[in-house]
Amino acid sequence: MINQDFSEWQRAQGYCESIVKTSRGHLKCFRSFLLRNAISSPTLIPPGSQTMWVNGYRQDLLDEGKSPNTVNAHLYTLNSYYKFLGYGGHQSARVPEERSRPKALSAKISGGYSGIVDRALSVRDKAIIYTAFYAGLSVAELASMNVEDITFYTDGGRLTVPERTRLKGRRIEFLKTLKPHLKAHVIDMIRKGQYPDCPTSEQSQKVETPLWQNRQKKRLTGRMIQSIVNNLGAILDLPLSLNTIRNTWLAAESAKRKNDRARLARMSGFKSGQTLVHYKDPVIV
Repeated sequence: MINQDFSEWQRAQGYCESIVKTSRGHLKCFRSFLLRNAISSPTLIPPGSQTMWVNGYRQDLLDEGKSPNTVNAHLYTLNSYYKFLGYGGHQSARVPEERSRPKALSAKISGGYSGIVDRALSVRDKAIIYTAFYAGLSVAELASMNVEDITFYTDGGRLTVPERTRLKGRRIEFLKTLKPHLKAHVIDMIRKGQYPDCPTSEQSQKVETPLWQNRQKKRLTGRMIQSIVNNLGAILDLPLSLNTIRNTWLAAESAKRKNDRARLARMSGFKSGQTLVHYKDPVIV
């Protein structure tokens, strides 16, 4: 029951379903570790002792050969879990991660793809690609977008992005370059009956309409969106992925705002401005 309550707590905090599901797996592994040490439940660890047990679990994962990224994901889940229980999280240190240089597209390539995109893709898929290129969203952020997250202005608009595991919630202002593609997609959704033409204020407040839908009016998953990007990569003969697109955006913004790391951190959603250092010198593909 307590685990179900934790899942509901995560949803209330704005976590997407994939993270909620992954967290349940992390807790199951942690419970197995505790059972091997004669403790039947994480809730039986007294307040103040959680860090000692999490440190033991951290070492156990490392001894099993888990990667630093995997171990840190488990630690993040347990920190959230013990905050949920009212213990205030834990003090177990993250495992240092060896970061490879991120892959990004050259300015020449990223600036010359638009004609092919306009000819080869549907209205929806064009909007997905342009949103990725001009807003710098992660896979999870792009997949979880709703129509209600968009506000159109005369000369552009704004995307409201909820908080994710490693990214802060934020508002992203976009210019005229992106607006016609998003607007055309929303109009196309109305034509297909995927979104009401004139939603009432009550509908706008209560309904979350997936921005990216399939023919059955179901939300596209991150994997489905990635498949659209991969297909475009095959057309362009490029190793294209959503991560590469986001890295390209981060590299461009980092070059433009090299003296204002705090602002770029807010725009990108990174919880640490130090993370942006990795995008100053990407590998060009």
